[in-house]
Amino acid sequence: MNKEVHSMSQKIELIKNKTTNFTIVLSDKASPSQKYAASELSRYIEESTGVKINIANLIEDLPKKSIILGDHPYITKNYPQIDFENLENEGYYFKFTEHRIIIAGSKIRGTLYGVYSFLEEFLNIRFYDPEYTIIPANEDIILPEISEERTPSLKYRIVTYLNLLDPEFTPTQKCNMNPFAEEELGGCYLLSTAHLTHTFYQLVNPKKYFKTHPEYFALVNGERISNMGQLCLSNPEVIKIATESVLRWFKEDPRVMSMGVIQNDVNNYCECAECKKLEQKYGGVHSAPIVNLCNQIGERLANEYPDQEKYIHTIAYTYSLEPPEDLEIHPRVIIVACDMYPDCADDKPIGTDSRTKKYLEYVREWARLADHMMIWHYAVDFVHPLLPFPNFKSLYENAKIYQEIGIEGILYQATTQLGVYGEFEEFRNWFCYKVLWNTNVEYRELVKDFIYGYYGTAADLIYEYFNNLQKLAKPKEVRMHLYSGLEAGYLKKPFVLNYQKKIEGVMKKLETEIDNNTEKVTEQTRLVLDHVEKVLFSLDYTYLIFPVEYEVALGKIKPKDFNYRKKVLKRFQSCVKKYRVGVLSENVGAKAFLERQKLICGENSILAIAELAPTIMGILNSLLKKVMNNLDDKQGFRPNDYITSALKAGFHPLELNSWMNEKQLVSWTRDADIWTRKLNEERVKSYVNPEIPHTTRKQLPSAVFGMIKGVPNQTEKFE
Repeated sequence: MNKEVHSMSQKIELIKNKTTNFTIVLSDKASPSQKYAASELSRYIEESTGVKINIANLIEDLPKKSIILGDHPYITKNYPQIDFENLENEGYYFKFTEHRIIIAGSKIRGTLYGVYSFLEEFLNIRFYDPEYTIIPANEDIILPEISEERTPSLKYRIVTYLNLLDPEFTPTQKCNMNPFAEEELGGCYLLSTAHLTHTFYQLVNPKKYFKTHPEYFALVNGERISNMGQLCLSNPEVIKIATESVLRWFKEDPRVMSMGVIQNDVNNYCECAECKKLEQKYGGVHSAPIVNLCNQIGERLANEYPDQEKYIHTIAYTYSLEPPEDLEIHPRVIIVACDMYPDCADDKPIGTDSRTKKYLEYVREWARLADHMMIWHYAVDFVHPLLPFPNFKSLYENAKIYQEIGIEGILYQATTQLGVYGEFEEFRNWFCYKVLWNTNVEYRELVKDFIYGYYGTAADLIYEYFNNLQKLAKPKEVRMHLYSGLEAGYLKKPFVLNYQKKIEGVMKKLETEIDNNTEKVTEQTRLVLDHVEKVLFSLDYTYLIFPVEYEVALGKIKPKDFNYRKKVLKRFQSCVKKYRVGVLSENVGAKAFLERQKLICGENSILAIAELAPTIMGILNSLLKKVMNNLDDKQGFRPNDYITSALKAGFHPLELNSWMNEKQLVSWTRDADIWTRKLNEERVKSYVNPEIPHTTRKQLPSAVFGMIKGVPNQTEKFE
């Protein structure tokens, strides 16, 4: 939240005619992050203007003109309007007058965040990604007279692009949950990375307890299970062991703010009489036993750490999304609501579509019950991270909705694996952090800022492409979510082709500029070319996964777009290597995708493929037939049947999953169970019984007609 008072009645000359009379002043008790903030301020001012501003640790006899940072005694004594209690850990206060430039903030992150905001706003420096910072040349720095307080809209903020969690970069984005951030860089609100999520079997290990105490584990269909299940949360011994596990974890890593007490990533919750009784007591919902467990652990935490902020967090997710009735939540418990499929819709803001109305109701009720609440939101397509995913407007609107409800923080889950690159990765990362800090920031202003700063001379085209892409999410029939892929229905081949061609043209101009002006071209220009190339990288991937049409002639089969497809694949392979992309989908390597594309993009002998075809189609038909014969009463896959069937048929299950999604042989429907997809039987039939391509006259050279001229008994004519 911002409180602003601006006045242009007096201009403050920080730098004028390449000189300055100002000194940066720190207290002798400045924290590591405040010292780092001072060095960053001095460094970037010098890089921008060529003028070095010295840093001094002084308490009294301050220079006549001073930039005073942090919680210096001079600030607390002379500026009572600056409320450090309200600023908390991360807020900051600007107070600029002729002789005093005040950037007030805490010893933790407030001063550092204030400095980076100062550099952005008054020097127009931009921190777009870890490798790309724009530092304009400023001859003078003239500041307005200003008095302004700023605090974050949301307390907890992180976007999990692993490639962009550089601990020296994330403070510029005001990310405060980066586990790699050291004290000098502001540290973080640390959620345990070892015990972050799906921890039930870490709390009570089935390898240790199941043989002797099967009653500790979920009763499912009349049987206690130790794999792919949950715990028996009504069992007092389970609560005791889980509590001791959490307390042990905090002793092992005292830096941690919160440990995860979270259901495993499957259904199979306990169906025993006592667990059911607990559910019925609090509204008949599956979340009740989980909250009951968390409350008891929370109470022990409060007793063990009365003066420290130690919490546990649990995720309201899939079967536990619906909140309990009349069950208070302990103040040491953080509820994290997660809009897992089918309760998510990335094409529309939450609550504006039938898919998310119930989810929003649940979030509001959780927020009413809990003192502390966060959101875990999936920000990308996890099956196809490179696929254009027009969710920027919904990300923007959702943050505002969550903040208005009283949510304390948002974790945007993006690509969390090494070797993955996502569509508009740097843009989405920067955009989300700006919105998380200030949910009232203007959408179009943000979009223009990034695109025109990041894409240089290609910005007009990228801005056009971006806006037209976002519009594709608007139609009612579009259904985007974290696994939707091409099934969402918003991407069409002509749209992709159009922007491939346009971006190719812009890249050629940039490449020519670089080739013709080798000595004059800056590193920034080369980076801009890379930025544009990454947009094309995304479009090329999309083109390659669209359904392929083939043609046959003279014993050869090849795609109808053979020459263009070869060109796209070559360019795509080059980007995979250049940007070190090893994974193109969740746990599916780029190598497998490229091997398949090389075969698809080739001109192959029909008879050579015919040697393999019967066996391959036999395997595929056997797999599909087995699954189709074993579907549940809603025509969905039974739990684990898909993976088992894939392995038995010789497939890599994760690779097959990505391929089936790409070919839309499976679909996600609202009436299916949370983890269940339906087999699209019509698509399967058309896939295993495709239309046979027919050779046309134009595909044959005239010499061929000479060979067959006069041959009798020709019953078919070439078109």
